[in-house]
Amino acid sequence: MRRLLLGACVLGVVSGHVPALAQQGGYAGEYIGQGEGELTARLRRLAGDRYQVDLTTTDAGRCAGGVGGEAVLSSDGRGVLRTENQAYDPNARTAWLRERYCTVSIGIDGRRMRIAEGDGCLGFHGAACGFTGELQRR
Repeated sequence: MRRLLLGACVLGVVSGHVPALAQQGGYAGEYIGQGEGELTARLRRLAGDRYQVDLTTTDAGRCAGGVGGEAVLSSDGRGVLRTENQAYDPNARTAWLRERYCTVSIGIDGRRMRIAEGDGCLGFHGAACGFTGELQRR
């Protein structure tokens, strides 16, 4: 049985795919990159596939902000951070105010992370930057 498990792990490493059992830290860590500003993402594993995700963005003093919350990341590195939009107003004339949540889609492939901001996030960072871009694990 040990040979079979060891063989499966070696095959996974040789093929470039590391089995989920071998991912001790999962996706936890710090990622930095560019997009709609300079982006930082910090992921901390809570339990199983649940992570605390904290995102920050800044653009040369014109804009800065952050958002955080819990996200479930699937075995293929995909998930959504969803945080309540504190400025939510279903009757507002401005579109982002009518969104109940700020959502950020997350995709992790190896050491690379791609994030894409959905609606409802403008109040978390301002107009000159955002939570969309590509990051690399440190």
